[in-house]
Amino acid sequence: MAPASPKHALYTENVAGRPLLPRYAGRVVQSDALLAPEGMPTLRAMLAGYEKPRITIIGGASSALSSANVILRDMGERIAPGHLTLLHQSRLKLFYRTAEEAKADGYADFTDSDICPVSQFVHRFGGLRYDSRNLAMRLLGIAGAPSEPRLHALQMTPDNTAQIQHILDHSDAIIACLGYSPRRVRVRDARGQPIALAADQPHGALTGPNCGILDQAGHEIAGLFGIGLASGFRPSGAMGGEASFRGQVNSLWLWQNAIGERILTHILPLSARAPSSPVPARPFDLARGHVHL
Repeated sequence: MAPASPKHALYTENVAGRPLLPRYAGRVVQSDALLAPEGMPTLRAMLAGYEKPRITIIGGASSALSSANVILRDMGERIAPGHLTLLHQSRLKLFYRTAEEAKADGYADFTDSDICPVSQFVHRFGGLRYDSRNLAMRLLGIAGAPSEPRLHALQMTPDNTAQIQHILDHSDAIIACLGYSPRRVRVRDARGQPIALAADQPHGALTGPNCGILDQAGHEIAGLFGIGLASGFRPSGAMGGEASFRGQVNSLWLWQNAIGERILTHILPLSARAPSSPVPARPFDLARGHVHL
């Protein structure tokens, strides 16, 4: 199942008490569109009449920080200080390999529930990584990272709803990073009748604990499996992960190893399994046909 950001979320999910559409029609760009090859040319054309445009990004995960990085890189000369705003619901979280490394950088915004008991990583699943992490470090002033005056971050709370609405009302463009939903296919039973899925309901998960597709009642459909960013799968046990994690699993390593193995145990006959086989050092991505280094 491939991830997607369906437009209906813009009509149903509230931001500061109201949905983005239809109120801000003509000004909203979804993150998947922005990060596509034609995303930035489209945004530039959309803002062609504004000398110093005001752009607001909604979200606090990787897509939101990636959007900010792309805008700063490709439109940096047009962004005045404070004219690029990041509105995030939960606090910005940084990934660290150990708690000691985090504390050495002056990052202390975590508790024991944010540490993976298997790997000892801080914010293993929920933490920002790579360029998104670097930008968040600049916003938070971690490890002496230089500030980024063009970008202003603000956490949304019930107490600043009016301020958030004012920012949105005066934005020339709004980048919506509201998360992913599964891109599903039609599922029919042996009689050809459509099967309603749990994913059809608001906030419904696509898969259960064994990666089976869930029907409307929440039962896994025998022999039908799903995997991917928007599946709603929650890791447990030997897979690890921080107890505080409530987001969407985006770990390629898990998909190619522990989650993939869980699906294989349900597909392959017991006699065909090789439980003693080592995990390959360079796993093959069945979805894309690439070897990951």
